[in-house]
Amino acid sequence: MTMPEPRAQHRREPETRPAGLGVRFAARIIDALIVGVVLFVVLMSMGKGNDLVGTIAATALAGFAYFVACETLIGATPGKMLLGIRVYGPSSDKPTMTQAAVRNLFMISSVIPYVGGVVDLALRIIIAVTVHSDVSKQGIHDRLAGGTWVRFGR
Repeated sequence: MTMPEPRAQHRREPETRPAGLGVRFAARIIDALIVGVVLFVVLMSMGKGNDLVGTIAATALAGFAYFVACETLIGATPGKMLLGIRVYGPSSDKPTMTQAAVRNLFMISSVIPYVGGVVDLALRIIIAVTVHSDVSKQGIHDRLAGGTWVRFGR
């Protein structure tokens, strides 16, 4: 039996219960709808709605920017806020811009030519498995970002 790794002294786990895979997935769906509708309106008004490659790139970059900005500035996206969850940085505050960028970097994998969709799907599955299997519900993207947390919160 292996012992869990001790947490670093500077990292305090937020004093709320971890958000599981289901609520996190639901928040992602809500946020995807928000980004998708806004982006659809923008692309159609610019006459770019038929450009598949451009639409994929714009969707990936807009989604990445949306998540990084929301998590850095307010600690949650609108989807997370609606469901009562938020992202905490390692010190139990909002994540820094770097931490939010690292934890959401997987979102731009879809722009990789030819294999982007497969890479994106594989990364999302890996994140889901690691969130689901971790006692504190930290996915690999949370650990790579220095120890961010998604919790039910204030």
